Amino acid sequence: MNGPSRPKIVGAALVAGWLLFNPANVAFGQPPVAAPPNDLPPGVGYENIDVLTRGPLHEAFAEQFTDEPTAGLIVNRQPPEPIDEVPPDYRPEGANVEWIPGYWGWDVENEDFIWITGIWRDVPPRQRFIPGYWTRVDNGWQWISGFWTLEQTSQLEYLPYPPEAVDSAPSSEPPTTDHFWVPGQWSYVNQQYRWRAGYWSVGYDDWVWIPDRYVWTPYGCVFRPGYWDYVLTSRGTVFCPIRPRVVTAGFRFQPTYVVDTGVSLLVNLFVQPRYHHYCFGDYYGDTYVARNIYPWVSYHTVSRRYDPLYSYYRYQYRESSYVQRIARWHDYFRDHRELRPPRDLAGQVRMATRVNGQYADYITRAHSLRALADRPGDHHRYSRLDRDDLVRVERYASPLREISRERSTWETLHRGEFDRGRTDGVDRRPDFARDAREPRDRDDRRN
Repeated sequence: MNGPSRPKIVGAALVAGWLLFNPANVAFGQPPVAAPPNDLPPGVGYENIDVLTRGPLHEAFAEQFTDEPTAGLIVNRQPPEPIDEVPPDYRPEGANVEWIPGYWGWDVENEDFIWITGIWRDVPPRQRFIPGYWTRVDNGWQWISGFWTLEQTSQLEYLPYPPEAVDSAPSSEPPTTDHFWVPGQWSYVNQQYRWRAGYWSVGYDDWVWIPDRYVWTPYGCVFRPGYWDYVLTSRGTVFCPIRPRVVTAGFRFQPTYVVDTGVSLLVNLFVQPRYHHYCFGDYYGDTYVARNIYPWVSYHTVSRRYDPLYSYYRYQYRESSYVQRIARWHDYFRDHRELRPPRDLAGQVRMATRVNGQYADYITRAHSLRALADRPGDHHRYSRLDRDDLVRVERYASPLREISRERSTWETLHRGEFDRGRTDGVDRRPDFARDAREPRDRDDRRN
């Protein structure tokens, strides 16, 4: 495994000694970058839209790792038609920031669809995103995951499903504190699977290793090679999910409210392996554990499962108790229902009126994009897009939607062929159009 190929200056690296939390007296430390002011007046929001402050994280922002391909979540409702989503008119600065459209996600509590809003994403080096989709199955609708893959990929390679993983947990102690564990994985060689054992690898500060994995599809599985990704605070801009109350003809939506991707996201971050997503917000308590939603800081204790973020933060803060302090924050919210994060923008406003000081700033995670863009000296710098910029953004986003449709058509048309004994090799379908951006658009923000 090679190290990252280019340097990355992280604008908001977390300070290991910052988190000074004592559940006994609710003492909170000062964040390294001041939280944005509470700029959300009562009643703010869009007409006929509920802005949510919890829900699944966009797969392109954080790809949930599984050590073996498993079928996606099945729900009993058909997803609505995709929302006509207009990219925001402010874009964060970055080496290769692109707009990745949103998609319908599943709210496990309300058993209904919510819109996982598109994101601005600083694309991982030499990667491209393959979007997921919903497909009809005998007993409902099933989610087929999206994933990052090599930038030069123009066809997906479908393979037989591999055997069960042997073990993803470390089999020995690390040789030094500068090493992190890379889980073992099956390798498809000469039309058969061979187990490749896990190993200890040297880590790199401010880089997260996302291990090799196989992505389940209705037509075999796709091998997704491992890659280096940025820390969460440097991946781009996440927007709040929404729940439209009414979607009328001609309905268009432009994301406006941003999710804080700093420490508050880590404290309130969960893993939902059955859905193959991370989720954030108030998913505290045994009710959600029963629905297979687990805190990311303790996910490794569930059948010795591996999580790339947990692996990274343990390595990055190996000389401190940072991860343990994050876990204590989580435990505190679990045990104090009245202080758990609000679930929507209206609840956030109500909570801000009764909770003040640093604690209020800490649990408030949604902020106005315009307010962030107007803040001088913020580590998240934004530039205003003109009409030509927005046209180029749309030109890149349109092929992503087409890729999702092509995947759905091909994979569902040939559903189960590998199960019926087609294990004699690799099938390469469908053909994906190359990057639709002009060369100058692709390269002018790369290092």
